[in-house]
Amino acid sequence: MRRPNRRFTVQARSLLVTESILQSSTISEGIPFLRVEDIECVGLDGAVFYTYCWPKELPDLLTNAVSMGTTYWDPELRCQRPIHPNSPQGRCFPRIVGDLGPFRVIIYHDDRVSFSGSLSRLLYPNNLKLLGPEDIDLALTLFAEQYGFDLRHWIPTAVEFSFQFLSSLKNSEMARVWGPYRGCAFPMVYGGEQNVECTQYYQTMDESTGALSDLTDPLKRYSKLMQLHEVHGLELVLPDGFKDLIRLERTMKFDRLAVLDNEGKPVQKGKGKKGSRQNRIALGDLANPVVYQSFIARLVSTYMDIDKYGITPKPLNRIKGEPRVNHERRPLALAALENINEARKEPESRASDRTFLLHLQRRHGDILDPTSFWGRTTALLKKLTEGNAQEEWRRFDRQWE
Repeated sequence: MRRPNRRFTVQARSLLVTESILQSSTISEGIPFLRVEDIECVGLDGAVFYTYCWPKELPDLLTNAVSMGTTYWDPELRCQRPIHPNSPQGRCFPRIVGDLGPFRVIIYHDDRVSFSGSLSRLLYPNNLKLLGPEDIDLALTLFAEQYGFDLRHWIPTAVEFSFQFLSSLKNSEMARVWGPYRGCAFPMVYGGEQNVECTQYYQTMDESTGALSDLTDPLKRYSKLMQLHEVHGLELVLPDGFKDLIRLERTMKFDRLAVLDNEGKPVQKGKGKKGSRQNRIALGDLANPVVYQSFIARLVSTYMDIDKYGITPKPLNRIKGEPRVNHERRPLALAALENINEARKEPESRASDRTFLLHLQRRHGDILDPTSFWGRTTALLKKLTEGNAQEEWRRFDRQWE
């Protein structure tokens, strides 16, 4: 049964109550709040991580625990067979599934334990704020104090870094300004439903063949406003001029999670029979500013690769280059600024050249127009991440000068 809705207001430099406070107090009691500056943020949200070294009392700590049995169905022999710890089934089949705080816990037959969930919810149960390095360290400390064991040595297989911002467009309205990811993708509606307000996943694909390509780092965009309403029963009242609270989330997986040196390069293990290998990070390494910055840089790079529609045109007299050439290219440039994919259908000789259309966008477009959706969103992301993604923003400045 859904809990009653609770309304609270966000206004410029006003205060915002968190779920953890709501559980023990009321707005009228003069309690501390989060500010607007806190919810417009960039940082870590969730992670999937595992270890073979875990406390044996862990099963007793789980809630909603379910034993999954000790046998599996063998389709060749057409019978149930026991699961041996060192077999492929032992590595893949869960033995116990349950919950611990904000994490889903799976204990496998090979004695491996996997956690998946939001580290942000360790500090903010409504998951309304993303975590920086100090917050990550604090969240891990609080977990250890509450449950009696440390997660810092556990190995992540996926981490979710996000950009959360107040939007002048609803999530459903962003389709008119948000093109396919990296120009070669299509949105997948979460759950297969055609509800335009739900999460949109973006999967990369090969434009020439239509085949799905590497999905190592999937991207999704969703309304945090709707999630607060549906999951937590909270009604968030936004400042004037804003319609939604949007979260852009990139999941970074598997072998890309390597320890970095002070120059941001992967640290290599010693060479063996199979050559040198990258040293995998531990969960606690996410609190290291150098490691943290590398993930923020990849998130910023993802944002830059999104096709952007509805970019504000610059006046012709502000465009660099030969005026005659700029005037000739202006119609195609305006088409590219409005919708780069549609512009490729124009009869112009170079309209099919995506690289050329991107060049026209950057030459003729004012991506930082403060009155536009992209202007405010891009300026906010730059403000929040410029110190952590300097090289990416230098590239941005070179492209959009």
